[in-house]
Amino acid sequence: MKLFFLFSYYCKNGKGMFFYGSMCLAISRMFQMIAFFLPIKILIMLSSETKPEYLSLLTDYIPYQEVVLSLALAVPLVYFLHLLFGVAYRRCIDRDLKGHDNDENNIRWVGKLSYNKIKKLHNHSSKAFSDCLLVIVSLTVLTYIDYSLTIAVMILIFVDAVMFTEFAYYKKDTERLTVFKLHKRQFIEYISSINYLFIFALLVLIMTVYESNVYSVILALLLSRQAFQALQRFSIENLYIAKHI
Repeated sequence: MKLFFLFSYYCKNGKGMFFYGSMCLAISRMFQMIAFFLPIKILIMLSSETKPEYLSLLTDYIPYQEVVLSLALAVPLVYFLHLLFGVAYRRCIDRDLKGHDNDENNIRWVGKLSYNKIKKLHNHSSKAFSDCLLVIVSLTVLTYIDYSLTIAVMILIFVDAVMFTEFAYYKKDTERLTVFKLHKRQFIEYISSINYLFIFALLVLIMTVYESNVYSVILALLLSRQAFQALQRFSIENLYIAKHI
């Protein structure tokens, strides 16, 4: 709860640069995922003897090879957009930080924070907030592909959030978790990785039982992976933030 009031404080200052910067970082990471997905899609299209049905309307006007070529040319463009929004994120966040007063601030539900502490938390908070936005976007897009998979991902994210809060966020660095004696950062990373295996197994089951489009399944897998990676990054950033608020 304190974390979201901290996000609210940053968003209200600096003329929205904190929000715009965090959104730019989320968009940058979305383009990074798309830049990874497109080459896979192109390679499958080149190796497949049948054309994707959803391209039938387009191929009535444009030769299939030109469609493939256009997608191939889109890869460097998408990667460039990934870099562009990454640069925009840094510029917005730096500009937002300059807009804060050099005074102590009393933040609702968080308490009084000195300027030095606000400055230290600023970068970590922007990345954590960006990952929150990325989870929301990933789940929204995933809903259009397979709503049942979206529900499964949401349940896993909720379970993870409860586990991380209970066993990781407020533990000391010297404490070790589970019988494997994991550092709290390792605990977060490994739990996030296990979730990805659950989703992979679920997608294999879906493909076995139902006739599913391979492109949609790959995209769903990448979106799920992106959501869990965002949760992992958010949780690791929160380890630092939880020490100071």
